[in-house]
This record gives sequence, C-alpha cells and structure tokens, in this order.
Amino acid sequence: MLADMAVRDPNAFSQIVATANPNAVIARPQPKPLLGSAPAVTKELVPVASVLTGLTISYIEFDPTETSDVEGEYVRISNGSANAIDLTGWTLRDHAGKHGYTFPTFTLSPGAEVQLWTKGGSDDATNLYWNNRSAIWNNSGDTAVLSDVDGNEVARYAYEGK
Repeated sequence: MLADMAVRDPNAFSQIVATANPNAVIARPQPKPLLGSAPAVTKELVPVASVLTGLTISYIEFDPTETSDVEGEYVRISNGSANAIDLTGWTLRDHAGKHGYTFPTFTLSPGAEVQLWTKGGSDDATNLYWNNRSAIWNNSGDTAVLSDVDGNEVARYAYEGK
C-alpha cells in the first residue's frame, strides 16, 4: 500500500511516496486546510534518474511552420547538472517504439543543450542528426523517452498535438 511507504513529516508541504515504478516518485501535496479537509492531489513526477543526472528532454519541435516536418523536427536535450554526461550508446525513442536513435560517441557538457534533428546532417557539439527521411514525431501528440546505455529510462517528454 502506497500510504504505508510514504515518508511522513507533519511540517512538510508535500509527502514523497514510493511507487511500483522504481524510476518515479509521487509527491502528494499536503496543504493546510482552511475550512474542513482539503482534497488530496497527486502528481507523478519525472523519473528519479533524470533528477540524479540532470538530463531533461526540454522541447520537441514536432510541427515546424516554416519547413517540412522532416526538415524542421528536433528534440532538445538539456544537461542541467554541473557534470559532463557521456551519452554514447544511449537511446531516444518514441513511446510506441517505432522510431529509435542510438547516440554516437557524444558527451554533453555541463549546462549545455543538444538538438537531435530528424533530418540528415553532420553531427557537432550542439546538433546531432537522425538521418531519417520521414517525420518521426506525431503532430497529434507523442512521447519521447531517453534511456541510458543499460536501458534505464532517464527522461520522458510528452506533448499534445495541435
């Protein structure tokens, strides 16, 4: 039972709860009720690995307006940590698992971002290229999942389409 696994602190604004998913935690806000009891609010947070590494998928351009989808699509990955992170062998995939990208030899510097483009091109320190000939990210909504070399989910980014 989740409530039995919660860390309780009567002075806390929220409660951290262990979940069945080892890569996620739940924060359950505990506002002080003004009149009567306040309803419980539960929100699933980012995977624990993302918090530990500082990596996030910060943006997906899934429906560019000035060019075709394949030419303008990209995923931005940000390193919010003070450490360089070796992404060699890591993967980025769509939620359905239909499309997958394996990172080449690549290290993301502290505080840096890299854009992974759907189109072809020459990799550099801030741009990587999937070299795909068709669009990857659904305009109706999709989810990107970043996993480390061992297959552990590190970050996830979901969006709703236009």
